[in-house]
Amino acid sequence: RVGPDRGTEFVERARLHAETVRRAEALAALNETSRLISARLHLPAVLATISRSVNSLIGSVGCGIGLLSADGSTVEHAAAQGFRTGERRTLSTPLGAGIIGRVAETGTPLRVDDVQGDPRSLDPTVDAREDIRSMLAVPLRVGESVIGVIAAYSREPGYFSRREETLLEAFAEQAAIAIQNARLYREAQRR
Repeated sequence: RVGPDRGTEFVERARLHAETVRRAEALAALNETSRLISARLHLPAVLATISRSVNSLIGSVGCGIGLLSADGSTVEHAAAQGFRTGERRTLSTPLGAGIIGRVAETGTPLRVDDVQGDPRSLDPTVDAREDIRSMLAVPLRVGESVIGVIAAYSREPGYFSRREETLLEAFAEQAAIAIQNARLYREAQRR
């Protein structure tokens, strides 16, 4: 016979076990994705691998990557994955404007539970056509410098939690290094 304290203990152990398994799976996925992106030096291939990896890593339906322009005034589209239309592939955002521009300017992640109701959205019609409801955007950093933004999207309001944010931030650190390495390789090849 199991007493009330014993039953609670079993439930808590099961919860802790499930959390441990989930964290181990997330770390394994993060490690594998980091390995994949670090193995490439061709910038378009690195960007494509990153955008595909984000969707599988945190369960988003779409991912966009924007990199700062040479003069640092805009975040220019660099890669996208999982979108229905081509509109996301051509977006350019002034630094500080909208969700993406704000993340690039401040270097602080933003989680938006309902993009369609958020006044920071620069183009709500594109969001509506893509049926995007929630968004998670994190900066890409090399050292102290922000070089761009990774944004993940979901068709479910409130999809992203602190867990996905932490995971995407960790991934963005590795992704930024891979992007920087690919840029340096490209520059060396031009010489």
